[in-house]
Amino acid sequence: MKMRSNRLAHFRRLLKGHGLDAAVVSTKSNRYYLSGFTGTAALLYIDQEKAVLLTDFRYIEQATEQAKDFTIVKYDRDIYGEIVSLLGRQSNVRIGFEEEDTYKRYRLLSQVFKDQKVELVAIDHILADIRRVKNDEEIKAIKSAAAIGDKGFQFVLDFIKPGVTERQIAVELECFMKKEGAQDVSFETIIASGERSSLPHGVASDRILHVGDLVVMDFGCIYDYYCSDMTRTIGIGPLSEKQQEIYGIVKDAQQKALEAVRAGVMASTLDEIAREQIQEAGYGKAFGHALGHSVGLEIHEAPSISGTDRTILTPNMIITIEPGIYLDGQFGVRIEDLVCVKNQGYELMNHATKELQIIHF
Repeated sequence: MKMRSNRLAHFRRLLKGHGLDAAVVSTKSNRYYLSGFTGTAALLYIDQEKAVLLTDFRYIEQATEQAKDFTIVKYDRDIYGEIVSLLGRQSNVRIGFEEEDTYKRYRLLSQVFKDQKVELVAIDHILADIRRVKNDEEIKAIKSAAAIGDKGFQFVLDFIKPGVTERQIAVELECFMKKEGAQDVSFETIIASGERSSLPHGVASDRILHVGDLVVMDFGCIYDYYCSDMTRTIGIGPLSEKQQEIYGIVKDAQQKALEAVRAGVMASTLDEIAREQIQEAGYGKAFGHALGHSVGLEIHEAPSISGTDRTILTPNMIITIEPGIYLDGQFGVRIEDLVCVKNQGYELMNHATKELQIIHF
């Protein structure tokens, strides 16, 4: 309860600092972050005096229970008319909205405010900034999600064998994580084997696994509304020398980047460290994505751990470190860990082994 109150107060200070009179918040993750409301149909209206959650009949009781710092207002049909009422007779005001929202909603807001000379100002960057650093409660939830992922990886190793399909592996893994307490998966599970493992986002298909395959498994789950994310690459033996060599290059590049993680380091520096390792090994062109991203209520949050992101890391940011090498039509390798940035280094969120697991038959 106190945590939500602090967030609301901080958000109000930021609105004032940006010269905004009020804000309308509509995306589910930001609604939850500010209010605690987990339902689907709602808008938040926040100014320096009022904090109002507008929802329909289905969610009134739930909103009253979850959003203790907000006045709950039921709307029937015209939710935007309710927002105009909240604004009162004010005119020449600046109201924040989420640019990520639909163009249709933007047009509707523009229409309902036209008589009051309201300027709509994008506030996505404000909301992204306040969500970058996690508190103890958020970190605990992410750790729990990551621990379920670790267990899932160990469980599914016993299921993987020649003859099963990528999709069957994904189903087994997802069912296990839900049985362990996950609310859901945090994104569509990636199981990419053989030549398909060169697809960075090769979601599970009906391809059958064979001896000699590398299998890239990128997955995560949601626990207490927070996401986890991890990737492990395993082999169905025997593997070629080249497959094992590439695995070693990726593992070393990831370790080099991890060793550089600490508060005060620029996000782009981590990307450069891993990329340089892979380039020196002769595979720079085969590493075509950013090194990582932040994780929280959503699987991809700011900052990006990329060569173009100049964000300075601060304590309690949660980021991924996930270098990869992808050889078109042959195979790919990716290794990913979720880490919490600390003043002097980092804390691993997941602990599944990164030694190359080769399953022999």
